[in-house]
Amino acid sequence: MKIAVMMRVTDQDTGLGFFTDVLVRTPLQMDRMNSYLLLYKEPKHCGRFANFANVNCLALGIYLGGGCPSVASDCTPTNWAIRLGDI
Repeated sequence: MKIAVMMRVTDQDTGLGFFTDVLVRTPLQMDRMNSYLLLYKEPKHCGRFANFANVNCLALGIYLGGGCPSVASDCTPTNWAIRLGDI
């Protein structure tokens, strides 16, 4: 099974980014059957989990400004990635 995880929270300079890394790392260490696609806003975060063979990452380049709710702005690039076959 392919499992996609939106990792947008890693762009925040809070403890929430660290907490998310820990939450994601645990199933990656235990689950070798499924493949994971980690979706980041910025390409600089790709590679955080590169030591796991079942992990790929994709930087969506999502613009979160202009008063647009971040959840709504996640939808369009993620849908395009699915249609293009990246997910």
